[in-house]
Amino acid sequence: MFLALSLSLPSAAAFAKTSADFTDLKDLDAATKAKFDAMISAGIFDGVSDTSFGLKDEMNRAQFAKVAALIYGLEVDKDLKTSSFTDVKADDQANGYALPYIEAIKKSRHHGWLRFGRIRPCGRGHEGAAGCVSDQGLGPKGRGATNAGR
Repeated sequence: MFLALSLSLPSAAAFAKTSADFTDLKDLDAATKAKFDAMISAGIFDGVSDTSFGLKDEMNRAQFAKVAALIYGLEVDKDLKTSSFTDVKADDQANGYALPYIEAIKKSRHHGWLRFGRIRPCGRGHEGAAGCVSDQGLGPKGRGATNAGR
């Protein structure tokens, strides 16, 4: 299951947010908060609202695409307004922000989970996509090592 980490808000770095700003992160230990702070300040995660990170919500595919593209350091054309996927539209209020990240992943080698002309950006993210991206980026041993620390 994914932690929900909504990414539709403007970059947290622009607002200098930290884990202390999110009520659902307040009970985490200091080491975990530091990890979240690093990802928030890097603009990878933003939260679902000004006060909720969405820690227990599921991540959708649009959110996952943003995270994957940023973690891999892919070149993202934020001015891109047209997608190669029939169900990804720049004017979609909920998921339009993800269009450039989805296209960046498609251009990269990290795209085994993007196929058939549609992505269903609001669809539930799933472990298969995470595994695919993880295996392509870290290799199967890297994925296992990463999950072992949870």
